Amino acid sequence: MIAAPASRTRTTAMAAAVAALLLAVLAPGPAGGATPPAVPYDSSFAPLTRIGDQLTRGDQLTGHGAQAPFWIPEQP
Repeated sequence: MIAAPASRTRTTAMAAAVAALLLAVLAPGPAGGATPPAVPYDSSFAPLTRIGDQLTRGDQLTGHGAQAPFWIPEQP
């Protein structure tokens, strides 16, 4: 069945409307509303402690599994 010419223009108009709607929905918002990037936590200023026999600095385990010396203070 061959489509009538009016049907083709209606289909083209519908496709243009859908494309405009998608562009409006997916477009980024204003730059003023964006949140600034978070500053990463620098744990290099946290004291070196241990939990059991694992070294820790801040919230991070460190030491690659090596046993912590006894003289490093243990976290409470």
